[in-house]
Amino acid sequence: MKDNLHPDVNEAMLFDKFTTVGPVSSIRVFRDIITRRSLGYAEVNFQQAAD
Repeated sequence: MKDNLHPDVNEAMLFDKFTTVGPVSSIRVFRDIITRRSLGYAEVNFQQAAD
């Protein structure tokens, strides 16, 4: 879990940043259900738990 994100951060930006750590299996930026604006946190899952 990553929090305190700038509202403009999106999945592609996080993918670019976190693929330097290891292979990413999924990324989800949590968004307001009505406005679709970022809530400021995201979940990044790696292919291997060690990453």
